[in-house]
Amino acid sequence: MLYAITPAAVLILNLILNWELFKNYGFYAKKTDRQKQARVRYNWFLLSACCYFVVDMCWGLLYERREVDAFFPYIYCLTVFYFMFMLFTMLAWTRYMLSYLGNGGWRSKVLLHLVWALAVFGMICLALNHSFHLMFSYNDQRVYVGEVGRNLTFLFQIAFYVLITIYMLRVAHNSAGSKKTRCVAVAATSVVLGTFLTFQILNAFFPFYATGLMIGICLVHSFVQASEKKEKEVHDYIASAMAEAYEAIFYIDLDSSEYLAFSKSQKYMTLDATANGKDFFKDALASIEGCIYPEDWEYAKSFYSKEAMLKNLEGKRSFSFKYRVMINNEPRFFLFTAMRESDSQYLIFYEKDIDDELMAEKRQKESQKKTITFGQIAESLASLYDVIYYVNVADSSLSAIKPMTLMAILKSMILAMTFTANRFPTYLWLSMNMIAKSFPIL
Repeated sequence: MLYAITPAAVLILNLILNWELFKNYGFYAKKTDRQKQARVRYNWFLLSACCYFVVDMCWGLLYERREVDAFFPYIYCLTVFYFMFMLFTMLAWTRYMLSYLGNGGWRSKVLLHLVWALAVFGMICLALNHSFHLMFSYNDQRVYVGEVGRNLTFLFQIAFYVLITIYMLRVAHNSAGSKKTRCVAVAATSVVLGTFLTFQILNAFFPFYATGLMIGICLVHSFVQASEKKEKEVHDYIASAMAEAYEAIFYIDLDSSEYLAFSKSQKYMTLDATANGKDFFKDALASIEGCIYPEDWEYAKSFYSKEAMLKNLEGKRSFSFKYRVMINNEPRFFLFTAMRESDSQYLIFYEKDIDDELMAEKRQKESQKKTITFGQIAESLASLYDVIYYVNVADSSLSAIKPMTLMAILKSMILAMTFTANRFPTYLWLSMNMIAKSFPIL
């Protein structure tokens, strides 16, 4: 009974800590989605650990009543599952670690082949155990006895945990910031698993490995998951702040074309944008004639196919295009930008109303054009006179300006007009008007 308390307690603790991971990520991810794949593989590790805890707990409960003939076959089967799930935890942990690093190099392949070889070796020993007692046996008093195969398997597992610890520490040494901390935490977890597996060899009647698993899971929870969660919150905050500048943002799965839409603009909501859908490209094409300015229909249609999007993104991080959208029966220019996530099958597509910006830019260009034209006229007039007098009607002071000096002043005034476009023409008109009144002969 006392033996079973430890695995029962760590099972409950594991489910409390990681239930959200089971619900949010499940046990399947597409190969192209590396980020989710790492979380899914960690879920497989947690599931293997849970199965090990259940088997260890049940073995502890039944082993105390091993003298009951009806219980003994179940005790033997639980012992087989005990070793089997121990191997599975090692396999699942290694696969998670390699997926987390996202490294497909030769070292990762070597580690993966090694762990599979150890798992297969252990399974073969378990399959032959009934005939040859390679892993364990029970004596006449039905007392558990560990055999040579058990010790060899444990030693191989310990050596492997040492190897992946060294590998993770090497990766941590070449990393920085929060990633380095997370890699050290993963390495420390491997150390814990190897250490408590050693204790399990020394004392088979205390659940050392279950304790080591729980300590390792807590390390990952505290230093890896908590760090990732904090980073995600920061990223979500940044994304939310940036989303304020856009009318809508779409998150598109390029494999299935399914999408999620995020819209905060009340103007854009008049388009009846769907919050989520099954086919972004099909829905986009279907909505063109209902919300796009008629003259831009054909131009807009040329972009809304998966092939066109991927072609435009070749060799680029993003690409943009613009056309007019009908908002409250008024055509307004929108800028559309597509950006592909790094090494992912997801596409981010966002839309922004730039009509006001375009109009402001147009007015600025017209103002600059008038400034340049007026400056050219003033320079031409200045070259016709030997001297021009500038009279201040407030205090009757008079200044003589020679053509070369006047040209320099005019150039300075033209430069200044870039910053005071609304005030300069009035100022110059008043100055010329005063000159004309003071010197009518000119």
